[in-house]
Amino acid sequence: MSELLSPAGNMSCLEAALKAGADAVYLAGTSFGARAFAGNFNNEQLIEASEKVHFLGKKLYVTVNTLVTDREMESALEFAGFLYQNKVCDGIIIQDIGLASEIKKHFPALTLHGSTQMCVHSASGVLKASQLGMERVVIAREASREEIKECVLTGVEIEAFVHGAYCVSQSGGCLMSSFIGKRSGNRGECAQPCRLPYEGGYHLSLKDMCLAKQIHELLDMGVASFKIEGRMKSPEYVYSVTKAYRALIDEHRPATKEEYGALEKIFSRSGFSAGYYLSQKGKNMFGVRREEDKLLTREAVTEVVGETEKSIDIFGFFGKEKAYVTALCDSVSFTAEGECLTATGKGTEKDELIRRLSKTGGSGFKAENIEVSAEEGIFMPASAVNDLRRKALEGLKGEILNQNAPVSSQKIPEIKKENLLYLPVKGDIYRVYNPENGFAVPSDAARIDIPLWKFNENTVKRYDVSKISILLPRVITTAEEEDIKKQLEKAKKLGVKRITVTNIGHISLCAGFAVYGDGNLNVTNTHTAKIFEEMGFSGVCVSPEVTPRAVKTDIGEYPVYGRQVLMHTENCIIKNISGCVKDCKAVLTDRTSARFPVRGEYNHRNLIFNSAPTYLLDKTVPHNRLFVITDEKEIPSEKPKEFTKGYFK
Repeated sequence: MSELLSPAGNMSCLEAALKAGADAVYLAGTSFGARAFAGNFNNEQLIEASEKVHFLGKKLYVTVNTLVTDREMESALEFAGFLYQNKVCDGIIIQDIGLASEIKKHFPALTLHGSTQMCVHSASGVLKASQLGMERVVIAREASREEIKECVLTGVEIEAFVHGAYCVSQSGGCLMSSFIGKRSGNRGECAQPCRLPYEGGYHLSLKDMCLAKQIHELLDMGVASFKIEGRMKSPEYVYSVTKAYRALIDEHRPATKEEYGALEKIFSRSGFSAGYYLSQKGKNMFGVRREEDKLLTREAVTEVVGETEKSIDIFGFFGKEKAYVTALCDSVSFTAEGECLTATGKGTEKDELIRRLSKTGGSGFKAENIEVSAEEGIFMPASAVNDLRRKALEGLKGEILNQNAPVSSQKIPEIKKENLLYLPVKGDIYRVYNPENGFAVPSDAARIDIPLWKFNENTVKRYDVSKISILLPRVITTAEEEDIKKQLEKAKKLGVKRITVTNIGHISLCAGFAVYGDGNLNVTNTHTAKIFEEMGFSGVCVSPEVTPRAVKTDIGEYPVYGRQVLMHTENCIIKNISGCVKDCKAVLTDRTSARFPVRGEYNHRNLIFNSAPTYLLDKTVPHNRLFVITDEKEIPSEKPKEFTKGYFK
């Protein structure tokens, strides 16, 4: 049966989710969670949260879904060890595959769920994530109905977002907040520049997702978990949205017009969208938080009500030889034993014993039925009865928690060597986004990346085919794989032997090629780089979000010149700004007059480049140098008037 999974940014939100009927809750500790500005939970609170959730027979998942560096790896593993030793959670939601590998090495009983930040959009990506040790995959929010179906058919558990904020950037690939404000979305610190105005409008602000009208379809598909986004939201929001979806799931039906409207009042940005799910991308997906939206939210007063107490039966026997109290909840019971005294006067009466046993307040239990048998002439002080009751209830709680303790299949990662050529390079790498304009690549270049959507027969006439590597788009859906395979086959016939991949889901398409990993693989530590080496990659780009010395690898590369891609977007931003144009170009101008070039990508997706180029040619980099060329007039040897050093230290 599918679960309803709700967010908890703090303890009040967790309690609201449970009262509203969530089957599971996800939250973060004070480090390594992708919502650094939520209240989050310290270690003591995590144990408390775990007891609250597991006491009710629910599930708890902890997000450890930020990228980590070598320096942070020990602390991250210590945190994983704490979760393991205290049986805190039923699964860890994780992005960093190097950290995932280390967690499985040290704590194989911990269950791993692949975060949406892994950018898994296809069945191929799901299978690769499963090989890397993920027992569940949180499919990217950009996935369509058809794509989700294909992912479910892999047999791997699929978790899908059904409500909450959309990101305009493909999941796990946004560097805009990181590069313009040093607040990394991959580190849980996103400043949401996508919500800000740009010249001509709010070109990057999407409405929130709502699949309340499609929830029955997802149930029929066999999606394992329905996820509500919102660890930065209030308890009232968590309660209202959870309660709405609880009813829809239980009744296996779509939301009515009235129910959909009620959800809009709770929180929306110019209404809702199901654009990605329905494959209806375009301007209708965009919206901002208007004053009228805020007014509706203020008027939609919600009281968090409901019980999280468990109903129990209490049986007591009080005799001259012994006394005991048994607490029973469903099929679980616990008996506490004690002793009575012989009464010197009037003994303790049965009604008084029942009254004392009924005081279950604060225990999490509610006594539905109390039965007491007491022999004549016994006496038991109130404190002794209370102590017996307390021991019985605490023992019952312990039994329930043991029964609901996290379990694991202990899935072992399978990091296998792929069927790839091995052609490592030594020297400068040039990525040319506009090869048709004839940028003159230096003759000593070691590799030349050409985007798939720009590659044709003329490319091999312009550049040395032995050096060309086809740069794949960041997202390739299952439906698009056949077209990609045909294009790669044409490239192979023209003599191309190299491919640069930007997503783990691409690897299965690359048999027979030498493969290089792009910076979007988010390699921020040596452990992650090692995994790609073991797979047979000929090169891997260290993430531009860390200094190049942060990762030690013999096949590394690092961007030293050019405009960094800050976003890969599913929607065509160019169309929003200026309508479709022949050369697929536009510019986003922000409030500071910074200009961000926008270029067309595969299948009407877009790339948004940084307003300032990276320039590190005067620095020493311990990897192959990567030059990114977006303009045929560029002269990389000349230092630009305005530039960024990115995360170089």
